Amino acid sequence: MFFPCPKPIPKPKKNKNYIRHSKQGSFASLERKANSVWSKRVLKRDGYRCRIIMENGDRCNAPAHEAHHIIRRWYKAVKFNPDDGLAICQFHHREDVRNLKENTIRTVGQNEIDRLRKLAYTGAVPETEEDLRKIIERLVKHEK
Repeated sequence: MFFPCPKPIPKPKKNKNYIRHSKQGSFASLERKANSVWSKRVLKRDGYRCRIIMENGDRCNAPAHEAHHIIRRWYKAVKFNPDDGLAICQFHHREDVRNLKENTIRTVGQNEIDRLRKLAYTGAVPETEEDLRKIIERLVKHEK
């Protein structure tokens, strides 16, 4: 007597959209290192404290663990400029995202944002590995 074989349980397929591939190569690794040094420099400059000014005019008291770009990172001309960074707490960076733009305007001012935006459109873009090495060197030198 033959017994029916149970159907195999299909394994769920991984959605390729959720797999994040990191860039490979020396330019990409230098870019990651420059990002790390930039972040450390911004946090150190702001005293590892969230720089966001609340609606009542007080500064946030939370410790800052993340550096936030005022102008988007894909504008390569200001990506590694410390003036384009804010030390920010996890609450303001992750949970209060809807108010992040207003908080940033209140903290740094619209004139500074306009200056950075103009620099983003007209500034020099690092194109070679040597350019990135110079940026890292400059960030490390000014960090100390």
